[in-house]
Amino acid sequence: HMDPVDIDDEEVIMLRSKLQEILPLIDKRLMFHDLRVVKGITHTNIIFDILKPFDCTKTEEEIEAFVLSKLKEVNENYRTVVTFDIDYSGGQI
Repeated sequence: HMDPVDIDDEEVIMLRSKLQEILPLIDKRLMFHDLRVVKGITHTNIIFDILKPFDCTKTEEEIEAFVLSKLKEVNENYRTVVTFDIDYSGGQI
């Protein structure tokens, strides 16, 4: 399927770049996809999937907490909604 993505939105571009900086700090093999931004009255949901290697030593909770802490440095009203996909292939797709 195809998810609608606003590739020209400045906030989405900035968040994509920020996630590309943050994830390697946890594990160089972490990747993300399907980034979406949903703005609300009290907060903004940053929704995305993370592809996590099967043998990654960090828990999903640790990864999401670290990412959220870094994104809150940019905007205190950011909230993350992360779906984790586990890569069992060892990167050999």
